[in-house]
Amino acid sequence: MKGCEHAHSRGVLAALSQLKEMGGRIVQKEAEHEMGDKGVEFGHHGKECSFYVLVKKHELTSDPAIVLLAKIVNGANTDNSLWNQPEAKLAESR
Repeated sequence: MKGCEHAHSRGVLAALSQLKEMGGRIVQKEAEHEMGDKGVEFGHHGKECSFYVLVKKHELTSDPAIVLLAKIVNGANTDNSLWNQPEAKLAESR
């Protein structure tokens, strides 16, 4: 059973890494688009990272899995004090 848990954890971390990378590319494109404007729309807003801001802007907060992912990514990209997601340390080390 422990091997299954380990394999599941690796799968979750791989998916998280891919989603974080994809989110980063989206944020980069949006930032490049907004660069000419005075304020960048998708940057860190207080303790919220750009990925979490993007999730909120595009009204993806009704999906608990996306919200959890956004909190994990947020924790990996900030001091993790907003939601204290323990998974953020794993994502941060990748």
